[in-house]
Amino acid sequence: FINIETDLWHCFVCGKAGKNLLFIIKKVGNNADIQNYLHNFKAKTVHLSSTDSAEKKFSISLPIEYKPLIHNLDTLYGRRALSYLTKRGITENEILFYKIGIAFDGICRDKIILPSFNSNGELNFYTTRAIVDDAYMKYWSPTVPDGYKADCIFNELYIDWSQPIVLVEGFFDAMKAKNAIPLFGSFLNERYSVFQKIIRNNVPVYLALDADANKKAYEIGDLFMSYDADVYFVDVSPFKDIGEMTKEQFLKKMDDAVPFSKEFIFRNKLRMLCR
Repeated sequence: FINIETDLWHCFVCGKAGKNLLFIIKKVGNNADIQNYLHNFKAKTVHLSSTDSAEKKFSISLPIEYKPLIHNLDTLYGRRALSYLTKRGITENEILFYKIGIAFDGICRDKIILPSFNSNGELNFYTTRAIVDDAYMKYWSPTVPDGYKADCIFNELYIDWSQPIVLVEGFFDAMKAKNAIPLFGSFLNERYSVFQKIIRNNVPVYLALDADANKKAYEIGDLFMSYDADVYFVDVSPFKDIGEMTKEQFLKKMDDAVPFSKEFIFRNKLRMLCR
């Protein structure tokens, strides 16, 4: 028995039943079948849209003061930025690869500028991070229209959608993890293009949020499970976040990732309540 309107299914032979037809489609279909189902029968809950749809309505540019850090390592600000990044385990090759920049004046002065590019290699966002931890406006990013960040996949240019995706909180976390997308926070729902694209491509997802965001990770994991996605929990403790780890330490954490299940979420939420 299958009901497309209610998304319910029940096998009267084996007795199994469920609330999501994706479970059945993934068993007997392929990625094209999954995308067809999502577009035709899940439109009310998953508003599938083009990844760069928001970018067609709003364009963004790097600040006029932006200068590539790799070409300014011998300057005062360049040496300070390099020292900060080196302490975080970031190499000069990565500075070049991610096109990390600095500014000598303006609102971004004494900040590291971290650009993001869409799948076509076009700038779709950027954020900044002060070199000094106690600086005024430690983080700064340009103002964008409501909903823009939900439509924007940070640095999608570097993402392989045929491989497992790692969801993290910040830019530096993503640099430590392979094939990772920063959420710039710990919130995600069906409206976000990154969520939609993970479901469309039917790839596993690893949630590696900061240690203080486990509750949010369980909520996001539960959402992915409702779409029958393979989702795993990466426990970053005793570290505060991935940025504090070496790449080798994070790979070990990935190897120890735990598959999400209703039982796993319930057990860990109960453990949090009992603290």
